[in-house]
Amino acid sequence: MAKPIKTKAGTWRIQVFMGYDADGKRVYFKETLSTYKEASQLIAIKELERKSSSGVCSNITVEAAIKKYIDSVDAVLSPSTIAGYAQLARNAYGPINAIKLPSLSTADVQRCINIYAKTHSPKTVSNAYGLLHRALGFSGKRDIYKITLPQKYKPSITIPTDEQLITLIELTEHPGMRQAILLAAFAGLRRSEIAALKWDSIDFQNSTVTILEAIVKGKDRKLYAKGTKTDSSQRTVLVGPEIMKGFADLKDLGMEQPIGLTPDAITRRFERTCKKAGFVGLTFHGLRHYQASVMMAEGIPDKYAMERMGHATTNMLKNVYQHTMSDMQHKLSTKLNENISNRIAQATQNNAEQYEQLSFFSETH
Repeated sequence: MAKPIKTKAGTWRIQVFMGYDADGKRVYFKETLSTYKEASQLIAIKELERKSSSGVCSNITVEAAIKKYIDSVDAVLSPSTIAGYAQLARNAYGPINAIKLPSLSTADVQRCINIYAKTHSPKTVSNAYGLLHRALGFSGKRDIYKITLPQKYKPSITIPTDEQLITLIELTEHPGMRQAILLAAFAGLRRSEIAALKWDSIDFQNSTVTILEAIVKGKDRKLYAKGTKTDSSQRTVLVGPEIMKGFADLKDLGMEQPIGLTPDAITRRFERTCKKAGFVGLTFHGLRHYQASVMMAEGIPDKYAMERMGHATTNMLKNVYQHTMSDMQHKLSTKLNENISNRIAQATQNNAEQYEQLSFFSETH
């Protein structure tokens, strides 16, 4: 079995033997991924594809091929990933679902992608094509090449200000929701991690919170507790007295679980609170960006920040850094432009005064 190889950049490279081409040359699948867990999962999937495929294109429809692939990886991937696949299967491939694989052309796939891209983000379109590509390969259809995908763009980040955060905490009525906001903004926990907390995750003596699980929604729409997003996400976080007091208060209320809210309930309550406060563009996930920006402002090393927030790479920290630098650049540019305007106004005034003096001098002499 192939094994992930760590690169100097900290990512993981895989190379999986997939068989032979028409000329008898060995064919390898190559990919670079962010985490060891993701790399290992993809190796397992690609080797399953190789073993399951006879190399002959199956005479089944695209819809059947996608279902066949999803069923084959159901036990390997997380429930939330399978749920995402099931949603794509329902919505993304309408124009080509009924076409049988031997008749499917690159033009058919490109047309389908073009239609889907009109109403979905580039990232979602990329995910849809990725699933289709793997499903086709799993059933022996490997002659779809050079599909053009929409260019990805970095989503804008809205980080709440200190004043906005205080307002949200004050307006939140549900005690578990207030604690959820504190955990995201001041401990960097994800929504799914907050919902999965149990009382034995809380160490009152040492003021720590241990994250081992996340709550996700499966393809049957039911909630499941699973391992965290990555191995790096399993962590123990030292938290402040305000958060520990919040846990103590919740325990006194007799809460069966520390938060008592599902991930979707957390999102809905947060959106209602933002609406009540008149805040536009804020998301619950943005609270994690707030935590990252605070650590950045305090000069916390990236390595510690990654460990605290459960990141395997510095991608999110870099995005927050770029956002912070962009805000700072805007403020500095505004200040610079004001200074330039003042200098121009002063220079104009000086020139006018000098002109008046010269006019007076020429008239009197």
